[in-house]
Amino acid sequence: MTRQAASIVALSGLVLVGLLLAFTPLAANASRITPNGTLTVPERSSGWRRSLFFLPFGRYMCFKSGLKGYSSMLKLQYGLVLHWKATKGKTISFAIQARKGSAAYKAGWFAVGWSPSGDMGGSNVVAYESGADAAAPYDLVGQSAAVAATSWTPGSLTVTTGKKGGRLITFTRSPDDGASVKVRNSGGANIVFAYGPDSSVAMHSNAEHTVTDFSCGCGPFGSGC
Repeated sequence: MTRQAASIVALSGLVLVGLLLAFTPLAANASRITPNGTLTVPERSSGWRRSLFFLPFGRYMCFKSGLKGYSSMLKLQYGLVLHWKATKGKTISFAIQARKGSAAYKAGWFAVGWSPSGDMGGSNVVAYESGADAAAPYDLVGQSAAVAATSWTPGSLTVTTGKKGGRLITFTRSPDDGASVKVRNSGGANIVFAYGPDSSVAMHSNAEHTVTDFSCGCGPFGSGC
């Protein structure tokens, strides 16, 4: 076997292993929002590995946003899309979009936020609850519970449900907004996202993680960093 043929075989093997890991079934984790507003979110599932292996295939790549007022977007899973527009050194405008008819759109709750490590525990998230038709910031404490955020508050937090675009949660974050996980991190920020089908009883949920740099704009072929 020639050196070139051996290299091709080795590369094919790595791609196969990556695809097998990427399609590992998600772990089921109990989660719920209680009547008093306490959000329970699962720890990171095995699905986090997909963010690594699907980057070349575009699953978690960022693109130019098609939403008015935003420059970039990151297509997540479950019908969730994170849009943003950054100004160097200043406030970043965000929009969490749950596309109409998607799992997140139909869910009892969904959340997107910033994590220090990629795990759900210790994250600062913005969560939407369908029962109240409202969104709020939460601090995730440990791996299985969350409390209403007291140290940080996203600016201009609003909820809009449109006929075509689905549901939009819009807000702003600044570099010094008091959150334990800063919106701008050197080398990129750990983004966590999750949803649950029922907001009032114990249920199973899905949670995953990816990394992006909000200081960069995105073009037709990915990050502008």
